[in-house]
Amino acid sequence: MVGEEGVKPDNYTYPLVFKACSALFDLDLARKMYESMHAEEGVKPNIFVDCTLVDMFAKCGSLGEAKSVFERMPQRDIVTWGAMIGGAIECGDSGEALDLFRRMIIDGFRPDSVIIATVLPLCGRFGDLHVGMCLHGWGIKSGIDTAGRWEDSMRVRMMFTGRGLVKKPANSWIQGRRGFHAYIARD
Repeated sequence: MVGEEGVKPDNYTYPLVFKACSALFDLDLARKMYESMHAEEGVKPNIFVDCTLVDMFAKCGSLGEAKSVFERMPQRDIVTWGAMIGGAIECGDSGEALDLFRRMIIDGFRPDSVIIATVLPLCGRFGDLHVGMCLHGWGIKSGIDTAGRWEDSMRVRMMFTGRGLVKKPANSWIQGRRGFHAYIARD
């Protein structure tokens, strides 16, 4: 991938190229750019390049390739953990996201507000009360207002119940790369 002027890409150029591949959801192009990086002399992946690769492969729908890059990383930080957890969710593997979250905790990392906001809904979906309570506690200690949202929600529910109103199941649709998905929310 040498430009017209003979300028070679480097550790600063490739993350931008990988982000472009992510925005296009083009897995074939993503793989070509990844191979191109390995073919370039003098380009040595670092934590920033690897994190962008994890994000790119996940956004392009290849959780396996994202995880392969992640597992080979010589060092990780909270951002790389967040990219991998978010990538698992992006690819529709919520169970893997929770497993990664547990591994992150075991490896000594404390979740930041982004990871808490990402993983907390999964705890409800999977009925993982212990992890949900821990996240809620970390959120409070970190100054994240997870409790405020819960209290507001409960206040509205009490108001509806007090007036004899019943919440009907709600339908919602979201469009993803693989088509439309329907969700039903009940009390």
